[in-house]
Amino acid sequence: MTAREGNHTAKLVSFDKYLDIAHKIHQPLIVEIKVSKYDSKNMLDVFVNKYGEKLLHHHDAVHSLDYRTVYELKRRMPQLKVGYILPFNVLGVPKSAANFYSVEYSTLNDDFIRDAQRQHKGVYTWTVNRSLSMYGDLSMGVNGIITDNGAKLNKIIEKYHSKRTYTYRLLALMLHSYR
Repeated sequence: MTAREGNHTAKLVSFDKYLDIAHKIHQPLIVEIKVSKYDSKNMLDVFVNKYGEKLLHHHDAVHSLDYRTVYELKRRMPQLKVGYILPFNVLGVPKSAANFYSVEYSTLNDDFIRDAQRQHKGVYTWTVNRSLSMYGDLSMGVNGIITDNGAKLNKIIEKYHSKRTYTYRLLALMLHSYR
């Protein structure tokens, strides 16, 4: 298949092929399951049977905006790392079967991260593409950053860890508040 947007085109590969290539280069993945009313009743059974062991073997994770999907994945494969996507952090950390939360970056705060850590849950932030936001999220102690620009994030992480002075961290926190 060919995807088109504006003046750009790109060939799409199957999920099977993508997964094989990612695993060959040891790229850890967070696979998102997007649920719709058009899904078959046995969609999760098919997913777990086809991909569950492979994802588990390669230490990949799965997350979804649909809590029933999160709950069912954890019930069927308790050892699989499963996350719950929160489009907004309004009410704080929910009690859930999830191992981690993927939180929209502009609503993430220190309280959410501390509460999640008390529950032994990880926190990933999305979609973080600006350098200042990357620094701010790192300074808050997120477990991972979901971005459209992995190369930029890798450079930011390297700089952040090479300059972990008190002044630098304070600056990162101040910049984070302006995102």
